[in-house]
Amino acid sequence: MKSLWLILFLCPVLRPGQDYFPAPERDGGWRSLVTVNVPVASVQKRAIAERARLDWDKLEDAWNYCRGFDGPHSVLIIRHGWIAGEWRTFDEPRGIASCTKSLTGIAVAKLIAEGRLKPDDPVWPLLPREWAEAEPARKRVRVRHMMTMSSGLDPYDGPYRDAEAYSKLILERSVEAPPGSLWCYNSAPVDQLSLVVEKLAGQTMARFFQAGIGRPIGLADFEWPQFLGHTGGSGGPGGGARLTPRELARIGYLLLNKGSWAGRRVLPEREARLLSSWASFLKEAKFRTPNFWVTQPGSQHYYGHLFWTNRTRDALGKAVPPDTFYMSGFGMQACWIIPSLDMIVVRLGSSRALNSRIDFYAEFLARVMRAVQ
Repeated sequence: MKSLWLILFLCPVLRPGQDYFPAPERDGGWRSLVTVNVPVASVQKRAIAERARLDWDKLEDAWNYCRGFDGPHSVLIIRHGWIAGEWRTFDEPRGIASCTKSLTGIAVAKLIAEGRLKPDDPVWPLLPREWAEAEPARKRVRVRHMMTMSSGLDPYDGPYRDAEAYSKLILERSVEAPPGSLWCYNSAPVDQLSLVVEKLAGQTMARFFQAGIGRPIGLADFEWPQFLGHTGGSGGPGGGARLTPRELARIGYLLLNKGSWAGRRVLPEREARLLSSWASFLKEAKFRTPNFWVTQPGSQHYYGHLFWTNRTRDALGKAVPPDTFYMSGFGMQACWIIPSLDMIVVRLGSSRALNSRIDFYAEFLARVMRAVQ
C-alpha cells in the first residue's frame, strides 16, 4: 500500500496527450497501479479510476470471462500509460502465433521508411530467380498485395512440421487469381515477405527488427523461431515470436504513439499509419471460399497491412471504437491498439477452446469497454 501512495505522490496526474514511455523491463518497466493476480483495495480502485479512467471491477469481469475457457491465459490492460489490470496463469514468454505477421509488417514498414522498398514494388526481383521464371504471372504480385492478404497466390496456413519442405512450399504457391482481386488469409506470402526483408536488410529479420525497432523502445532481445536459417515471418514455423504480454504491449505502444518513442522517431508516422490503413482496392476484392483460420466473409473490408482493424465494426463489434487496430494469432491471442482511448489491451495464451469462438474478441472487449469512464 505504501508503494502505491509513493507512485501517486511522485507521478502527477497525466492527461491524454502528455508524454510517457516505459523504462525497459530490466529497469522497472511499465508503471502500474496493480499487482499481477492480486485483488485491489478500495484506494487502488480510486487511483485506477483517477489515473487510468477505468473501473477495475469491470476489468476483472473481462478477466473472469476470459479464464472461464480452458487453456493458459493472460490479460494486460494499459490506459494513459498505466497498467490498470494484469492477470496471468503463466510467466514465461509465449509464442504469439500469427501476431508475428504484424511484426513482419512493422519490419517491412521500416524498410519503406528507409527508402529501400515501396508498397507497390514487385516482389519477384527480391525472391529467388526461379520463383518468377517458373510462373511469370507471379511478377504481378506486389509488396502491398502480400501485406493485405490479396496476393492471389494459392493459400497455405500449415502444417509447419517439416522445415525443409516448408521452405520449398512457400515458393511453390501458384497464382490462382489476379493480385488484388481475391482476399484470403494466407501465411505463405508473409514468409515470402520475410525473405524480402532479409534480402534488403542483409541480415535475418529478427536481427533487423531488434536493432531498428526493439532496442530503441527498450525491448529485450526475444526468441523468434527460424526455418532453415530464415526468420519465420508468418508465425507458423515454431509458433511465432515469443514475448510476454508487457513486451508485446511495448510494440503496440509504439504504434499508439504513431511511431514515436520518448522523443525519438523510430518509425515515421506515415509508415506507422500504413499498417492500420485499409487498401481501397480491396473494395472490389472477393472473399475466397474456403478461407483459412477463423476469418469471416467480409474480412477484406477491414484487414489493414498485416494488421486487423475495426473500421467497419464487423471485426470487434460496435462497442469497440472503429479506430482500433490489432495483431491477432491462433488461440485468440491479440494486442489491441485503441488510439481514441489511449489504450492497449493484450491477451496471450494459445487456447484451442477459444480458437473456435469467433465471437470471443467482441465479447471480451465489450466487457473491457464497459470499464471505460
